[in-house]
Amino acid sequence: MEVRHLVSNKPEIRKLKLKEWGCLTFLCIVACALWWYENNPLNLPSSFYTMITGKVVGKGTYRSKTGKGYFVQIRNTAGTYKLKIDGKFAPTGFLDIVRNSADATAKTYRSLEGIKLVELQIDNAFVVKRQ
Repeated sequence: MEVRHLVSNKPEIRKLKLKEWGCLTFLCIVACALWWYENNPLNLPSSFYTMITGKVVGKGTYRSKTGKGYFVQIRNTAGTYKLKIDGKFAPTGFLDIVRNSADATAKTYRSLEGIKLVELQIDNAFVVKRQ
């Protein structure tokens, strides 16, 4: 007596098990939470923000894949911080407004991409304020 096994060329389609659905749902929730965190920084509690104060030691323009804008370097006792400002948030004549050795205060928060700027004050005047 000969036993033959039939082999099908069709891929086997199986249903996801409950544990797999749970893992998939959890990953989707985490992804949505990260997306919300990155896109709604102004709704964060005040404890998430960091204030950086110091003197302006550098300024300039930058161009990247995501767009172009300006940068400001602020130095204090903790170190030097390079903060990027998207061109759509900066006022006209930004480089003329920001002077070297001017007092600067930056309100920032930490994201997955690095330090993000929310507000920038130069000599007690708001230069950048994201809405």
